[in-house]
Amino acid sequence: ELIGGYLRAAKTPIVVFNPQRDRMLIHTVERYPHIAGLATPALSLAGLRINPINNGPRQVNRCRSLQLKRLDSERTIDIRIPSTFPISVPEWSPDGDQFAFMRTRARDVVLYLGDGESGGLQPVVDVRLNGALGKPVQWLPDGRNLLCRILAERAERRPSAFRTPVGPLVEDTVQPELRVARMGSFLQSDRDEQLLEYYATSQLAIVNSETHTITRIGRPAIFSRVQGAPDGQYILVSY
Repeated sequence: ELIGGYLRAAKTPIVVFNPQRDRMLIHTVERYPHIAGLATPALSLAGLRINPINNGPRQVNRCRSLQLKRLDSERTIDIRIPSTFPISVPEWSPDGDQFAFMRTRARDVVLYLGDGESGGLQPVVDVRLNGALGKPVQWLPDGRNLLCRILAERAERRPSAFRTPVGPLVEDTVQPELRVARMGSFLQSDRDEQLLEYYATSQLAIVNSETHTITRIGRPAIFSRVQGAPDGQYILVSY
C-alpha cells in the first residue's frame, strides 16, 4: 500500500507566475503515465518520440489539477478540467490577462486559452497544432496574438511507418577498436527521412486570442526554432 500510494502520488506542482507577478497558475501532473499512455504508438526519429496518430509528442502526463491564485488574496480558483486532460505547462500572455496551453487528444493536438481573472477555458476550434518538434505555441508581445506551429496542408499520403525489409541489415566497423553506438532514433533509411519530413513539417500562423482568426505566414517547413521579435514585427526562424 505504501508503494502504491507513492506511484499514484502527483509530482511536485509547477508554479507559473504572470509577468506582473500578481497571479500564478499551479499545474500538477501525475507522476507516472498510465498503461494506456505507455501503449500509445511512437515513432523514434532523429531523437524525437512522435505519436503518429495525433502528430504530437508521444508522452504527455495527465494533469491532476490546475489552479489559479491571486497573490493579494487567499482565494484559489480550481480550473475545471477532465481527469484525462494531458496538457502542456500553461504560458501567460505578456499583459497577464490570459494564458494558453496545448491539449493532447487522441487524434490531434489543440490550443486552449484561459482567462487570467476567472480561470475559464476556451478551445480555439479551428487550430490543429503540430507538437512533433519544438514548442508549438508562444505569445507575441502585444498579448493578443499567438505564434503557433499548426499542421500543414498535406497533398501526399502519409508514409507507412513499417515496411518489410528487402534484405538483411549489415553493419561493419573498419577498425576493430571502434564501437558503434546502437541508437534506435537515428535516421536509418529514406523511409525514416520521409516520415520525419511528414510529421515535423509545420505551418507558421498567427492566431488572434479574441477573434480566433488564423493568419498563415510563409511556407510550411521543418522549423527547429521560432521566436517573435520584441516589437512583434518580425519572426526569427531556424531550420
